[in-house]
Formats: sequence, structure tokens, C-alpha cells
Amino acid sequence: MYLLGYLNSDQPINTYRMYQLALTIKDYKEDIHLLEEIKKSNPTNTSWEVLCNEIVEKLLKKKINNEQKFNSWEIYRSLMNQIEPDECQKLCQNNELMDLISQMLQEKNKDVVYSKNIITLKEQGHSFLFSNKLALWKGDITKLCVDAIVNAANNQLLGCFVPHHLCIDNAIHTFAGPQLRRDCSIIMNKQGFEEPTGYAKVTRAYNLPSKYVIHTVGPIVESQLKESHCNLLRSSYINCLNIADDLHLESIAFSCISTGLFGFPQNVASVIAIETVINWLYENPFTSIKKVIFDVFSDNDLQIYTKNVTEFDKTCNEKDIIIPPRINTSIMVTPTEIQQNELNRVIKFFKNATHIIIGAGAGLSVDAGLSFMDTKLFSEMGYPLFEYGINSLYQTMGFEDFKTENQKWGFFAVMADYMRYKEVNEHEFDTYKKLLDLLKKYNKNYFVKTTNVDGLFERSGYDMNKFFNPQGDFKYIQCSTPCSQDVYLFKPYMDKIFENINPLTFEVPDSCIPKCPKCGKEMTQNLRSDEFFVEKPHMVMAPLFTKYVEDAIKNGKVLFIEFGVGGNTPIHILIPFENWTIQGENTMLVRINLDKSFLQSKVPHTKYSAFHTTGKQFVEWLWNAMK
Repeated sequence: MYLLGYLNSDQPINTYRMYQLALTIKDYKEDIHLLEEIKKSNPTNTSWEVLCNEIVEKLLKKKINNEQKFNSWEIYRSLMNQIEPDECQKLCQNNELMDLISQMLQEKNKDVVYSKNIITLKEQGHSFLFSNKLALWKGDITKLCVDAIVNAANNQLLGCFVPHHLCIDNAIHTFAGPQLRRDCSIIMNKQGFEEPTGYAKVTRAYNLPSKYVIHTVGPIVESQLKESHCNLLRSSYINCLNIADDLHLESIAFSCISTGLFGFPQNVASVIAIETVINWLYENPFTSIKKVIFDVFSDNDLQIYTKNVTEFDKTCNEKDIIIPPRINTSIMVTPTEIQQNELNRVIKFFKNATHIIIGAGAGLSVDAGLSFMDTKLFSEMGYPLFEYGINSLYQTMGFEDFKTENQKWGFFAVMADYMRYKEVNEHEFDTYKKLLDLLKKYNKNYFVKTTNVDGLFERSGYDMNKFFNPQGDFKYIQCSTPCSQDVYLFKPYMDKIFENINPLTFEVPDSCIPKCPKCGKEMTQNLRSDEFFVEKPHMVMAPLFTKYVEDAIKNGKVLFIEFGVGGNTPIHILIPFENWTIQGENTMLVRINLDKSFLQSKVPHTKYSAFHTTGKQFVEWLWNAMK
């Protein structure tokens, strides 16, 4: 089994699964006290050279003859470069010595360059998109006072052990102090396997001027540059930005990832860096990040970046790009006067309705934290797919170009487990549960139709006898041919996969690949993606749902509530909900969507109400008014 080292450690196993993925911030932040502020040492009149001599004498446990020719800094740095994690842990427990080391490093690091003093590329005359947030600076990254600097690390994530090596990993660990290697060791021991390429971790920066160090493993280019190398480098930048955003940081400085000993061509790496950061800023309009600094150390790198940012003025000029207005969905707001008037209409109809029919699209899953477009979500469970250029679940739809079937089934199992069985906290379930509570409080007869395949209605306690999902479910697999209309629970196969999965690559043994119990052929997920989808088990509810709606329209007062339904499959919810509303005499359609283009309707205004907001926000408004 791949996880013996981890399973035999003292670290607790994840509560909802018996296998380990690469750790995320929430998995290790308490172990390394990530959010605790670093207490800087008191200023001293003693020079760093004198402090360094004293430290070296204590480390070597002998008096150094001052007449001997030696460089105490070189000795100190060599000792710290080579110190093993266990010894580093012991050293960090020596408070007296650590105080001396901190005083010495902070004295040595006092020539600080502040982020606010580095002008943006826009201030330099550039005009490409987000040039007002990007900066280019040549200098020593260990001197930068920013919220986070990015360390180009290796897969061990323990720093460079070669004395006086000139890599950025060595420099950052040296000037941060031994606490950095200790924290990295704690993280990697808990993870139990090497850091995936393209992924990232974060630690405090200790004696550096910055607050945090984000460590990422860039790709190694041994001979010819491949598309997979470019994809992995993009993922490194994406995941560093995601971490900075998760910590609500305002400034981040990137070193030149992978361009040194890792052999990535500098010019291509520069283009990828700039392009990826621009795209990320575009996709994350409400990020806390206000400044991204590309830090270069050589004149050659400076020339390359200068040339490439000029090219972006031509290809990505801000005057040529229209950024559509977007709503910050993380902020709960009170309804406007117009929205409140519409909400009052809906509440009145809700209270008098005999039947509530809910139609849920992808937007409602997003409200629960399961967005198929979310790169942060995907990085937690899909990092082996970075090399394919995949950074979101949406990009996996229909993807079949895995290296092996073994890796494909490893990923399918992890994805199904994460989407279908992962423990979701009360806050994430809030929207579903509050809506159900309102239905119960007002004793409403309801039915749900959804195109989502994540099982969140079931997990939130909705009655599955009043539930119709025509698109499949992550918890089922089927014959790929298919030889029958049977579907099978994926969970027993997943359990076997998780006993044997390689957490770094998601490869599993041949014996773990599911085969059809009837014909012995390959199986696949039971999701509607092509003509081979087995729909019969799901379509059993179709006539029951249709009869329910038709009877309700004929005999009752019906409220249709449509959450986050897009245009991919309008025949399931969008079109029939409109037609039924128009057809019935005592009907009303409420449509909630962040995309204004889907708020247009042929339903008369007297029977229609539209809300340009999230399902989460709408349910919160209902809840506050009706609880």
C-alpha cells in the first residue's frame, strides 16, 4: 500500500475518508500555527557579525579562536543548509539560541524594499489588462516586504541541503531561519508523500520581511519542452494565487519558477507567468490581491519580462476588453426596494401555494461550494490532472486522454468521493436546509427536479420520493457499452481503490479497475455525457414528476422556483417551467440567476418574478422574512 508511512504516523486520518490527498491549508494550518503573528526580536546594538559568531560557537559547542581565519556567516549558513528536519525541530526548541538567530537574521535582513515603493507596470506606461496590479522588479526576493513571496521549491519541500547553493530555495530558507524547514517538515510528514508538481503550500516567513512564503513545485524540463510542462507551470501560478486569496493577502511576489536548474525556457516561462496571472485576475474579480510582483534576479530575465509585457500591450490591451459587471457572491446584502417589492409578491404566493416545485441548476451547487469552474476546489482533488491543462471540474467533462485507465479510475473515485460523500459543513448546506425548513414550516407539498449530480438534496434531507434527476449521479457507475440498463453503486469499488491508490498520481492497480458484472467490459460513470448513458433508473421518476405537476396545475396553486439554471439543457427545467406557468391559471414562476440573459421570460409579468442574485442570497431573504 502506498500510504504505509502515513498510516503509521501519529497524524490523524481524515475523518470522512481512509485515504490521503495532498494537504490543503485547512489540513495543516493549525499544525504550523499559520495564522499566528510572528513576534519580531527586540532591536539590538550588537552587529549581526558578532551575533553570528556567538551562534556558530553555540552550534559547534566550542570556542572559536578569533585569530583563526573563518567566516562565521558561511559556517552558519552551511550548518543550516545541511541540518536534518529532526535536528531542526530540536534546534527550534532552544529558545535562547533561536532568539539569537532571529536577532541576527533580522539585523542582516534590515535593508527592506517595500511593496508600496515598487511602481506598477501601468505607472511605467503599459496599458494591458490589469497592468495597474502588476509590477516588475529586479532584486533579491528575500529583501521584499510583501504579504507573500513565492519559493520555487522541489518535491521534498524541505529546502535546499547543498551548502551555499545559489538557488532561490536555499536563499529563502537561509534568511527565514530554521523554523521554515521545521514547518515544511511538519507539513510533509503529515502529507506522507512528495509534493505534487504544480501544487503549493504556505508557511509563515519568520525572519524574512514578508509575512508568508508560498512554496510551489514547478516542472522540470530535462530535454524538449512539452505542453505538459507548460500546463504544470500555469498550475503553479494559479495555486499560489489561490492560496494568497484564501489568506486575504494584498501583495504577492513571484520568483522565476522553474527557469533555473529546472531548465524551463525563460522566455516561454515569462509569457506563461504574465498570461496566467492576468487570466486569474479576470476570473477572480473580487480577490483581495492588489499587487502581483514579478521578481527577477538577472539582467537577462529583466529584458525578457520587459519585452513580453510590451507585447501584452498589443494583444491584451485594456481598451479592447470589456469586463462584464459581476456580483460579489461572498457578501450577503439586503434587497433593494425593487427586489423587496418582488420578494413580498413571492412570499405572499408562497404562503398561499398548495404546491412548490423546485428546479435546480448548477448555480445552486455553486452556492454550496461545489462549482465546476472553481480552480480552488479542483486543486484539492485533481492535482494529478494539472499536466493535462485541467484546472477545473468543468474541463474534465468528456476528457478521456488519461495516461492510463488506472489513473482515470483513481481520479473518478476521488472525484466521486469528494463530490458525493465528503462531509459538508453546516454553512455549506445552509441554503438547501433553510429552503427545506421553510417548506416544512409552512407544510408545503413539494417536488424537486435538478440537473445536478452531486446528491446535495439527498444529503440535506429532502424526500427522495419527491425528487427527479435525469442527468445521473456520481454515486453510480454503468457498463460502458452498455450491455444492460443496470447501474451499480460505485462505493464498494471506491473503497478498494482507496486501499491501493497512489496519492501522488492517482494510479491504481489493474485489479481495482471496475468491470461490468454482466459482460466483463469496462465501466464508466453514470452521468449523461453521450448516447451510452443509462438513464432508465433515473427516468423512473419522470412520469411521476409530470403527473404531479399536471395534477397540481389542475387542482391547486403552484409556485415554480428555478435556481441557477443555465442554457446547456433548457429542455429539463427552463422551458417546461415557463410553459407550465403559462398553462396554469393559479401559477407563478420565480427565477433566480446571476446571468441576466437567463432572466428574460415569455411568462406574463403578473405570473413572473426574477432576481439577479444567487440562490443562497434569495433563500436568505426568504428565511429572514418567513422564519
